[in-house]
Amino acid sequence: VAGDQDFSAAYAPGFVESAQADPKELWIVPGGDHIYGVLSDDQSMADSVIERTAQWFAETL
Repeated sequence: VAGDQDFSAAYAPGFVESAQADPKELWIVPGGDHIYGVLSDDQSMADSVIERTAQWFAETL
């Protein structure tokens, strides 16, 4: 998971590609910064990141 406004998003595909375990998934959050807008009044982006991440763990583990 990386926000497309964060410098680390450029490295995310390489991190996923080098991961040896499956399953793996790359999600670039449109408009997301490093902390997914958690300090803004609108918490919808942060909430969606938490929800999708929790769902991935629930389905995967």
